[in-house]
Amino acid sequence: MSRSVARALHGIINAVVAPQNPRRRAMTLARLVERLDGEAAAVGELAVELGGECLRATAERLGLLEALEIDGYRTAPGTFDVAPRGSSLEAWSGIGQYHDLVTPYAMARLCAAIANGGAAREGSLRR
Repeated sequence: MSRSVARALHGIINAVVAPQNPRRRAMTLARLVERLDGEAAAVGELAVELGGECLRATAERLGLLEALEIDGYRTAPGTFDVAPRGSSLEAWSGIGQYHDLVTPYAMARLCAAIANGGAAREGSLRR
C-alpha cells in the first residue's frame, strides 16, 4: 500500500474517532479532504488491492445501496457493479467512476453519521 493511501486511511480513522467536539471533527475532515485532493491514483490503487467484492460489501454496510425513505418518499437504491478483477475498471470503481450510483440523500446521511460520531439519523424534507 502506498504511503499516501496509508496517510489517507489514517486521516479517515482519526476523523471518525475524533473527540466529540464537532468543530475539531470538522477541522479534521477538512484537512483530510485537502490531503486527498489529487490522490485519485492512490485511492484507485487501494481499490484494486481490496477488490470489487470488498468495495461492494463496504458500500452495503455504509447504507449507500439501500432504497431509503425520507418523509414518506422512497429513494432509488444505489448501485455498485463489480468491475472485472485486475482491470483498470476496478480502479475506476474505487473512485466512483465505474457503474457506481449513490443518491444525494444516502451520501448526506453517511456524511452526517461521520460528523455525528458514527450515529446515523434520519433526515426530513424542508417545506
